[in-house]
Amino acid sequence: MLKNIIAVIAGIFAGSTVVYLMQKINESVFPLPEDLDFTDPEIVYAAIGNQPVGALLTIVLSHAIGAFVACYIAAKISEHNPRRQALVTSAIFIVAVITAITMIPYPLWMYILDIAGAIVGTLLAIYLATGHSNDSMI
Repeated sequence: MLKNIIAVIAGIFAGSTVVYLMQKINESVFPLPEDLDFTDPEIVYAAIGNQPVGALLTIVLSHAIGAFVACYIAAKISEHNPRRQALVTSAIFIVAVITAITMIPYPLWMYILDIAGAIVGTLLAIYLATGHSNDSMI
C-alpha cells in the first residue's frame, strides 16, 4: 500500500516538474508584459488574446505531457494494479490542470483541448506502462 501511495506522489511530482519546466521555456519564448496586472481579468484576457497560438498550445502540450509522465511513473512504480494508480494520479493531475486553467481567462478552445490532452496523455501512459495488455483500459 505504501508503495502505491509513493507511486502516486512520485508521478504527480514528476508530471508537475515537466509542466513547470515546459511553461518556463514557454514564458521565455513568449513573454507576457512585465507590468501585467493579474488582479484585473480584462487586462489579463487582453494580454492572453495577444499571445500567439503557439504559446497557448505549448501550455496545452505541457499539461498533456505532464499527465503522461505522471501516470506512466505512477503505473511503473506501483506494486499492485498499475492502472488504478495511474487513474488516481490522473484524477489528481486533471483537477490541478482544471484549477490552473480556470484561474486565467483563456479562450474556450484551450479549456477543451487542455482537458482532452490530459486525458489522452493518461490513456497513452496506461497503455504503454502496462505492456499493451488486451484488458480493458480501466
